[in-house]
Amino acid sequence: MKIKKQLICMVAAFLFVVAGCSTNKDNNTNTEVVPDTGFENENTDIKENKQEFAVDKDKITIHFELYDLDLEKQEDGTTKLSVDGFSASYDENSLPFLSYVLALPQDTALKDISASTWSETIHTLDNIKLANLGISPIESEEGENVYESTSDNGFKMKAFVQKYQGIPVVYISIFPIVYDEESQQVRFVESGDFKLNLKEEAWDMSHYDSPERVKNVVDNPDIVDSYKVSEN
Repeated sequence: MKIKKQLICMVAAFLFVVAGCSTNKDNNTNTEVVPDTGFENENTDIKENKQEFAVDKDKITIHFELYDLDLEKQEDGTTKLSVDGFSASYDENSLPFLSYVLALPQDTALKDISASTWSETIHTLDNIKLANLGISPIESEEGENVYESTSDNGFKMKAFVQKYQGIPVVYISIFPIVYDEESQQVRFVESGDFKLNLKEEAWDMSHYDSPERVKNVVDNPDIVDSYKVSEN
């Protein structure tokens, strides 16, 4: 009988220890913090910036989409703006802008800007103090046939022609970002579409001697391979 009581006590003690461990395990499980990976809440609708152009026999078309700007905080508390694929202006308050240098199909010239369409969606960034470059804007020598188009909100598109080895090259600048220094507000338009018409015009290619030099200047070097120079 004594041995039986001892066995019962041992079994009871064992069950008590097991139950206690189980309780601690449950408590630890309930209080464990699982890090949120964010995969379930990931936004799959994020849009990416886009820039594209096409040069045809009778026109140039340009399309861009701008959803986000890169903001880089400077040591003096100001902010530097940038956009992948955009150039940086050398104005006092530098703003990114879209820039192209395009060779034309042979024996064509820029005629006019027939379409300049800006999106009605405008994004704003408040309390932005832009980094001041402390320099004056560079005075560039614009060529012939200068065309400009400005929206009601101040966004601008400019195109002009300069000849390189006798070849007309179109310089296009699109400014989809504006800044109000007084209110420290940045505004940028979400998208834009542009069409520049071309016309037939014979080229004087007597000074054209290096396709590679022209290719190094323009953003569409493949079109240069189509140029044919008369032996006369």
